[in-house]
Amino acid sequence: MRLRILFSESWRNIASGTSRAVAFMLAVMVCALLGGGYDLITVLGQEQNAATRIGALADGVNITGQDNIDGAACDSLAAVSHGPYAAGSMRDGTAVTPLAAPGKSLTRYQVSPGMITLIAGSETPVQRADTSGIWLSRDLATTLGVLPGSDMPTDVGVMHVAGIFAWPNDGRDTRFAYAIIEPVSVSGVFNECWARQWPTSDQTESLLFSTLIIANVDEASTNMSAAAATRAINANYGQGYDALALYRGRITHWMPLVGCAAGMLIGILSVRRRRLEYAGALHCGQRKADLLSVLGVETGVWAGVGALAAGCVLSVVALRWANDSAITVLLGVIRTPAAVFGGVLLGALIAGGCIRERYLFRYFKNR
Repeated sequence: MRLRILFSESWRNIASGTSRAVAFMLAVMVCALLGGGYDLITVLGQEQNAATRIGALADGVNITGQDNIDGAACDSLAAVSHGPYAAGSMRDGTAVTPLAAPGKSLTRYQVSPGMITLIAGSETPVQRADTSGIWLSRDLATTLGVLPGSDMPTDVGVMHVAGIFAWPNDGRDTRFAYAIIEPVSVSGVFNECWARQWPTSDQTESLLFSTLIIANVDEASTNMSAAAATRAINANYGQGYDALALYRGRITHWMPLVGCAAGMLIGILSVRRRRLEYAGALHCGQRKADLLSVLGVETGVWAGVGALAAGCVLSVVALRWANDSAITVLLGVIRTPAAVFGGVLLGALIAGGCIRERYLFRYFKNR
């Protein structure tokens, strides 16, 4: 059969309503939307959960030592390939009393520049930390009535406020909530080293232990765990979260297979309702290859339109609601509409291939 005749015959069947293209197209679109939408909602929920954890510093781990943390080594962890994206060290400082609140003494922590990047980037990424002055939490700055760039008189002199960071009460370490954060040089020793890494990895703890200054190398393996310990920065979330494992193990991971099965059922039904017509065409001398070609074109048109419509809806939702990985989310969820389309085409061709001319009278009797 020539291509012009093939497409002309297929178009007549669609335009005349013989193939019930609109009804089956809607069935394909609904199946693709239900399956793909379920997967999309699941993935967006996991992504939002991960974003919440990152915003709450649940991706952070710290190690506490006894004045044996190398500040330079701690800050350099952020430069390790496939390692933490932010790291910094801290130690206790002397208390400070703002003159605006004479009866209120504030704890002071001396931190490395990397720590400023770590805490200031909890809401928005900070490429370079401003270490020209102290940093205050938003709640403390509001209480004291200071803004970034202003000067704050204290009992130890005037302190320049370089920046303000958010530190909500969501389970994270509360020491920075009402304290003065003073950037200092990375040289010297510190009490703690903090690191944030996403996705989380067991490598983080090993890197944190590498910042310890061990006086006696021979006793390092036995005394390291006793001298220092790691813990999550946000105790409410813990350290056992594996986003990749949750994504791969989600129940909707198998939705494309379900969509393919549903598509095959739709394809088989679309052929079954016209099996008398197809058997009659074979009886009149139409070749099986020509029959399957016309059938494939017809099915491809209405199934393709339905799958494409569902894919467009899912794409709009994914691009609108996904956080930073909209394309990755989109490529994952459009598998279901594609699987439904493939299942419809496969089911229709298999059902069409099973039609025999010798069954014509059986089809006629059971019509």
